[in-house]
Amino acid sequence: MFLVGLTGGIGSGKSTVTALLRSHGITVLDLDEYARIVVQKGESALNQIVKQFGSEVLLPDGSLDRPKLGQIIFADESKRKILNSIVHPAIYRRLYFDLFIYFLRGKQFVVLDVPLLFETKRILGFLNCTVVVWCRRDQQVERVKERNDWNDEEIENRINAQIPLDEKRAYADYVILNDGPTDNLVPQVTKLLGTLRGKRSHWKLRSAALAVAGSIAVLACLTVKYFTKTHL
Repeated sequence: MFLVGLTGGIGSGKSTVTALLRSHGITVLDLDEYARIVVQKGESALNQIVKQFGSEVLLPDGSLDRPKLGQIIFADESKRKILNSIVHPAIYRRLYFDLFIYFLRGKQFVVLDVPLLFETKRILGFLNCTVVVWCRRDQQVERVKERNDWNDEEIENRINAQIPLDEKRAYADYVILNDGPTDNLVPQVTKLLGTLRGKRSHWKLRSAALAVAGSIAVLACLTVKYFTKTHL
């Protein structure tokens, strides 16, 4: 199994691309979804967040007030780093477990939807390739305005908290252009899937994994045999 990193920026249309991939039966693991899970009531990450930011980031029912926390961290980079240091380890623990399960199921590849892929660089070394969903900055602003009740300063803070899309585009192995009608995404996603399905990287990785597993099994057998002989 090989891993494909999918990223973009707020308002770039990455969620639309994710939906298209899933419609083709592709497994997409969205780190934003993991982020919502690890801060639910009862999770240790939520308790750590309250210790760092105070109870004002909680709703009356004790759940996280995400808009309130967002206002705090996107206005202060140091606080955003504190939050990431709490949330990211919890996210990746769940992610690694799920990846192991999909590996055992024999998946050819899994797409990881990672908003801050190039910002954190945490998993870049594990990826076979990267995909960026790109649009112009003015389109980002307009799209965010249409779907969120944020003022201009909040929008700018959130866009500026990420590496510019033009820069991400230069880093990527594949680019999906979303500066036109949404229908234009369909042929681009289809072409991308054709390329990914044509890769044979998963066989190399699976062979290597099986070789390691075989070596461990042989070592375990020899160890058992040795201790059996020495203790008889």
